[in-house]
Amino acid sequence: MVDDDAVIAKLLARVLTRAGYDVVEATVSSDVPAMLAEADPPFDLVITDQTMPGMTGLELADRIQSWQSGFPIILLSGYSEFAGRQDAKTHGLREVLMKPVPIDVLAATVARVLKDDRSTAGTDTLRHAATLLHV
Repeated sequence: MVDDDAVIAKLLARVLTRAGYDVVEATVSSDVPAMLAEADPPFDLVITDQTMPGMTGLELADRIQSWQSGFPIILLSGYSEFAGRQDAKTHGLREVLMKPVPIDVLAATVARVLKDDRSTAGTDTLRHAATLLHV
């Protein structure tokens, strides 16, 4: 979980942990690609906000996709200037949620994306849910 506001990061990590996910937190978005590359077991998912210091959510998505094409990413955005589905596809995003997003919608979206990813990968095991958020 990456968020420049540690309180929000901890709150969202706690919510998703209660939903059954293993959550890893970080406060610097530029640290995330190395964390993903070095993780054992590997991460299953990234959730990122569009507006982050040092690296936007789309920039982070591009970096992750260049490392592992098709890696599941959910983008959270509080701004209406996000271009929408075409922009999402261009950056390899699985979902885009506009903030404020209700916790139940976030949890359901995470579950759906992970289920879809497992079914396309041919595995039914949840390795590790890494949630990268900036709210």
